[in-house]
Amino acid sequence: GGWAGFAFPSLIRPLKQHRNVAMTPLARPTLEFEGNSAHSSGFWWINAGVIYVGGALWHPDPDSDKLVYNPGRPDYNRLHNTCSVEPSQTCGRDGICVTCPQGYTGGGRDDATAMVMTNTKLYLSAGVGLLHWGRRADITRYEAHDVKRSASLLGEMFVKKMLVTCRTGADPELHCDGYGCDTKEERASVMGYIEGTGFEWYDTSQAHILTDVTFRNCGVRPRNSGGDEGCGDDRVGCSARSAVWSFLTHSDKFTPELMQATSKIKYENCGLIFRFQNYLEGRLNNGMDSTHSGRTQNWLVSCKRGHP
Repeated sequence: GGWAGFAFPSLIRPLKQHRNVAMTPLARPTLEFEGNSAHSSGFWWINAGVIYVGGALWHPDPDSDKLVYNPGRPDYNRLHNTCSVEPSQTCGRDGICVTCPQGYTGGGRDDATAMVMTNTKLYLSAGVGLLHWGRRADITRYEAHDVKRSASLLGEMFVKKMLVTCRTGADPELHCDGYGCDTKEERASVMGYIEGTGFEWYDTSQAHILTDVTFRNCGVRPRNSGGDEGCGDDRVGCSARSAVWSFLTHSDKFTPELMQATSKIKYENCGLIFRFQNYLEGRLNNGMDSTHSGRTQNWLVSCKRGHP
């Protein structure tokens, strides 16, 4: 669909004929998400995900069959815990605040768990491959091809064995309603929204580990380089804003001690490696430039000599 191929909204309470079941669905993990693929989705919003973990779905009152959907990340649904057993405590609006019976160090048992996704392949999207606004996920053997960006993740995420091909050379059919794609310039303008960026780091509320990752044909080709590394500006090229790694840079105050770690990263035919994604001169109404938390964020990189 235009909103998402797979959507995982938080269920505040069981719905419809299951509404009397005594459990807290949003506090429990996904049973199994193995060997799935999705494509041609996530185009109704430029940051929509082919797989979207976020939003909330609920009945407005206990006796109503009406369903209410919030597509974003309201405060009561942001980075809540997921437990392997029914939570010991809920709090806040509509009881939405989750405490697992045992935390990371409690009693030798860890009831705080993660959403597990394995063997997932996504391709051909004007939006983000995986958009995950949950608290915790374990993602293994994930592929994203011909998308705006492979993934945008919040929370505590472990990503292992990821392959990102920002551009495969395919000539995508673009959604040109209201834009026009008749000329090279018009098509380039639309393609500009479909960046071809490898991975974006949030500047807050995240702690990620990425290991054994390959980026292929990502990042715009440097101007006047004379080479062919990275994406060009032809029909199957990248946006001028594309890079292998993209950084959000909202604030330079109170940046965390450690936000991200990477190891075994491989670059194949890549252009621009790093970009401060939303740094703009004169961004603020008072005439000041936007800030650069990216200058002070912490990134632990493990590598062999000569091999990032």
